[in-house]
Amino acid sequence: MKIIYRLTTLLNRVDHNLFKDEIIHILSNITQNQFQDTLKYCKRNSCHLFFYKNLQFYLDKNPHLFIDPVFKKSVHKQISICDYRNEYISEISKKFKDNNVPIVFLKGALFSRTIYQDLAYKKMNDFDFLVKKKFINKGLEILENLEFQTFPEIFGNYNSSDKSHHTPPIISKDGRCLTGIHWDLKSPYIQKNSPIESFLDDLKTESFNDLEFYRFSWEANLYHLVTHLPFYKIGIRELADVANLVLLKKIDWEKFSKYIIESNYSDAAYRVLSITSKMFDISDLSQQASKYKKQSHFYTRMDTHSRKGGAVLFDSRSTYIAKIEKLFVLFRISKNPIEKIKTFLYMWFKLFTPSTKEALKIFPYSFPQIFKITLSKLLAPIILLVALIKEHSLLVFSVFTIQNIFITLLQFFKIPFNKEPQIRNHKLFKIFDELE
Repeated sequence: MKIIYRLTTLLNRVDHNLFKDEIIHILSNITQNQFQDTLKYCKRNSCHLFFYKNLQFYLDKNPHLFIDPVFKKSVHKQISICDYRNEYISEISKKFKDNNVPIVFLKGALFSRTIYQDLAYKKMNDFDFLVKKKFINKGLEILENLEFQTFPEIFGNYNSSDKSHHTPPIISKDGRCLTGIHWDLKSPYIQKNSPIESFLDDLKTESFNDLEFYRFSWEANLYHLVTHLPFYKIGIRELADVANLVLLKKIDWEKFSKYIIESNYSDAAYRVLSITSKMFDISDLSQQASKYKKQSHFYTRMDTHSRKGGAVLFDSRSTYIAKIEKLFVLFRISKNPIEKIKTFLYMWFKLFTPSTKEALKIFPYSFPQIFKITLSKLLAPIILLVALIKEHSLLVFSVFTIQNIFITLLQFFKIPFNKEPQIRNHKLFKIFDELE
């Protein structure tokens, strides 16, 4: 497993050329089975695009290695999707500029144009960007003129005054580009301070292929990665962005630490930095992570320690919580009472009945297999619940749960008068449903 782990992490680094001799040595000695397992793990961790592209630099010296045509096809399919989506990104950006609305690129859209210089370095589900709050309505108007619609708006139910930090998902007419306008990086319901004003006061300009846009400071972008990484959606794809940002850009660690401490995100900083340090062998990150260890939760320290090993981490990336949260979004925006009731019940059913495969990802601790499966099935729902409460706080989680129970009960009285369509039946719902 070590050789698979090492090859995957090396070929997901922007500075992989510094390890050229080691990579050539690994590829010369790797067995065909090990190589196929490497491709499988890359796909599982959604980091196969960048891996495959970097692999091309070394294949001429290792022609014996076979790449499954199905794997190649999936890579090229994702690249074509990214290419098409990037056409939309260019068009959106230019329209915002023409209307004097400054647009801040976030995460993948930013890193593809700055750190990686590759518009298809990974599978990107959507285009996230941020504007100042005063430009929200103007931004929605621009997207509407480009024939984009929010999911609620498709059914005539969108209310831009909803208390949030971003709009509902916004989708192009052909269903091939999903986006959303942010005006903050955290939900107002999360009981943590937001440094958004400091970030907006420190904007930097960037350009790529004649496209001009803004970005936050690199410290703010690292903060965004660290604080928005779901507790269990932690794999090569997510952590490679953290590693490559730190490797390629100069980080003012005092500035970053100030953002983390003031917004009370020491727990997330410890977890993400320490695992990234271990995975990509970056000693500086280990030193930075240690600053936040005492302030982190005991469970976070325990779970983080269990995932630092490459083999465990390769198998434990889970998007399960994201799927539950996606059901909550559907519950909120649907106006169909039957769909609302079904979604609420299914959301809780999913929370308490994860599959064995998902339960083992969430519960990666070392036990004999016969006990591990039973324990994971029993404890995974509790662990998922703890993760959700950790992110939103017990008070907010409890209030929302009680409120949503009453909303669901109310739907039974609305069924006889219902004329609203179900969102799930709409032809454009598929792109939202495929999100991680």
